[in-house]
Amino acid sequence: MKRAALTILGVILLARVVLAQSPNANQEFQTTNIVLYNQMDEFEARSPTAQVLGLFIKQLGARAAALWRDQKPMSGRNGFIAVAIRPDRTMKLSVDVAGKFKPEVTASLERVMKTIGVPQVKDGPIAFALHFKLCGGSTKSKSDTGGVQIPQLWQKAAKAESKALAIPDEILPLVWKAKPSQKTESRFFVPEGYDLQELRPTGGKILRPRGWFYTEGHRKHTFMWTISKEDSSKGPYETGVRIQCFAGVQEATGKNPKEVVQSFLDGKKKTAAVISNRDEQTQGLFTRVGLEAKEPLRLGAKQKPHRILYSCFWSNEADIVVIVISGTTTDLWEKHADAFDAMTGFDLIDMKRFEKDDRTKASNVRGQPRR
Repeated sequence: MKRAALTILGVILLARVVLAQSPNANQEFQTTNIVLYNQMDEFEARSPTAQVLGLFIKQLGARAAALWRDQKPMSGRNGFIAVAIRPDRTMKLSVDVAGKFKPEVTASLERVMKTIGVPQVKDGPIAFALHFKLCGGSTKSKSDTGGVQIPQLWQKAAKAESKALAIPDEILPLVWKAKPSQKTESRFFVPEGYDLQELRPTGGKILRPRGWFYTEGHRKHTFMWTISKEDSSKGPYETGVRIQCFAGVQEATGKNPKEVVQSFLDGKKKTAAVISNRDEQTQGLFTRVGLEAKEPLRLGAKQKPHRILYSCFWSNEADIVVIVISGTTTDLWEKHADAFDAMTGFDLIDMKRFEKDDRTKASNVRGQPRR
């Protein structure tokens, strides 16, 4: 198996931050290190914020420690927990101790972590390993691929292939295929400082920074939700995220959903200073594209320079367009960038709701785009 090169400094810094936040008084289980299976730049681009990921890993270490808390004393051993997360918030764990896969421990830990929730990743899977010592650890340590340990479960899934496989993008589809995920609801991982906000009436979900406001405004073929630092029900807001879902766009405009999105972005390129473009990416039933730009916006009597990320989706199977606008004044962008990133993963609709209640037709807002 081929393994993507790691930026060692980045791994060390991430490990120091997370492990420093996770002091472990349980002598049976002690976390020691974190290793990434993605390239560092790829890991950073796909991952949630460092704060969200750090809190998730802290929870992972605490729950793993609890599994060994009541174990009888054993000779020192080393192990690691390999974690793989996909953009649809499905997660697979693999616990290896002394070079052997532990299916019972893995299953128990997966059950516990799914009740806590799975953090949102984007643009592809992430994978990392949390290394630990049991009862002080062992001086003997098995390793492979230049000292990076690969889970036995992954190695087994890759044996049938006659070519080298890149980790994680080429190996993980085989891991999921070899051991299909159970059909359980993927819960949101809600970090400290956030609440889980329902998007009414579709039953969707999004992380809302605690203290921020939620408003909604819908018409016959349009749904609109706003999460903002200021109360947008009382006037214009300066900092926030607005999600707009348009159904029946071809009937209304004469253009297909992709053409509507392209026309919208072309218009922005003419009126705003583009910082960067976001290439097309397929996300389930939707295709996503976007751009980040600076443009002046009027707030009341004053006009202020704003920095805005436009994320646009068109459905590949239905006449639907979704536009997400995340923005604030230019001077406040860095302050709120983590909040915007935390709100990246949202579910637009809860399909289970429409199985029980047909008052809002699912055909009008089918699919669940994620920014």
